[in-house]
Amino acid sequence: MSKKILLFALVLCVAAGMVFAGGGSQNQNQGQGKAGKLIIAYPQADSGNARYTIMANTVKRLGALEGIQFVFEDTDYSPEAQVKFFENQIAAGAKGLLFWPAADSMLPTIAKLCEDNGVYWCISFRSISDPAIEKIVYSSPHYLGRVNEDEEQTGYMVGKEAADLGYKTLAVIANARGDNASDLRYTGLNRACQQFGMKIVAEMRDPKQPADITSATESFLTAHSDLDAVCMLASVVADTLNPIAKAIMDAGRQNSVKILSVDFWDGMTDLFQSGVLKLCVGHPHIGYDPYISAVKLVNQLSGHPISTDKIDNKLTMFPIRTYEDSKKYEAKYLQPDALYYSDGWVKQNLLKENNPALDGKMLQKYMDEWDPLKDY
Repeated sequence: MSKKILLFALVLCVAAGMVFAGGGSQNQNQGQGKAGKLIIAYPQADSGNARYTIMANTVKRLGALEGIQFVFEDTDYSPEAQVKFFENQIAAGAKGLLFWPAADSMLPTIAKLCEDNGVYWCISFRSISDPAIEKIVYSSPHYLGRVNEDEEQTGYMVGKEAADLGYKTLAVIANARGDNASDLRYTGLNRACQQFGMKIVAEMRDPKQPADITSATESFLTAHSDLDAVCMLASVVADTLNPIAKAIMDAGRQNSVKILSVDFWDGMTDLFQSGVLKLCVGHPHIGYDPYISAVKLVNQLSGHPISTDKIDNKLTMFPIRTYEDSKKYEAKYLQPDALYYSDGWVKQNLLKENNPALDGKMLQKYMDEWDPLKDY
């Protein structure tokens, strides 16, 4: 073989090697792009009833505007299950956490986990009762803040309503002790009882399924012939009101025993119509609270943080007392495709890159002015 032919063959081999090397590099970069997708993890169901579906759909749409994915999982509502979920999601690449903590005691663990892995996090539905734990949380550079309600005042509202209706004897269903929101609601209800001369004669904590709620209500009714109302203060069971109503109706006591509830639940309109339900006091929509927390996380992860400080926001609850009002509310929020805001409104107002003036105060203003029955 001549030197010219040998040289030409060598050039061809080198060129081919460069092509294959370049192709391999391109595929590798594409793989890294997929692995690098920004993920926010949320230990909550994204289906099962309308309020979960709406909440999940709206935050997923919000994230999609910035190329951010939300991962949902219906975990047990316990500190252990939530921590395990986050450990798994962070190991899988999650860069944001959004949750309503099962107890204050788990928060230092989450703060350390996020600090060690560069993960941002927000709390929804909860304040922090323990000052020492609150100090740890607020010293975390990756904690963005919380959105919660005045839970003690909410519990007091339920008690005041019971007093206005002339009730004297109450039973309570609530989450396990240590649940921040549930405990504060109980404190508020108890304060109203002391003020207005009512008595809590029985309580059931930590229901896991509808059958637990039915059984508890049956026990209330058997033990207390003078019972006036069952107060549902907090529950992680999706179908919460119907089991109470069933037990009351099966006992034939729907004329004398009524239901007062915190939060708006599927089926409440029918129960208002039947007369057994007298009050639901809740968020404008239960998914709106985590949605605002998601706004903070999405802006942070997209590179446009709303603030360098922690942002705490409060959401005001309001009461529904009648079949007519409940029907109007459910006409919109029983539809799984309901939106809090249109994509266009979100882009213009809730994304910092398009609205440089967006800060904690402006976010609170949007929350204060939001009308759940208005189209944006």
